[in-house]
Amino acid sequence: MNDTPFRDWPMPPCHEALSTPNAILHDDPQPYLTFEAGAVQSVRVQLIYDDLGMDAAGFARGDVLIP
Repeated sequence: MNDTPFRDWPMPPCHEALSTPNAILHDDPQPYLTFEAGAVQSVRVQLIYDDLGMDAAGFARGDVLIP
């Protein structure tokens, strides 16, 4: 966020025993962060896949505002 260094954000494993394996269960960590209004000016996201491949994208606040 706002050009700070990337930080790890571990995701829970898929719940393969359930009919909805990507469901967010009560004890799972939340898949979002919260910030004070106006604090976020840009966001960069980097995904690391199981095969260690990576994708990255960045978004400026002004480019994604909903009118």
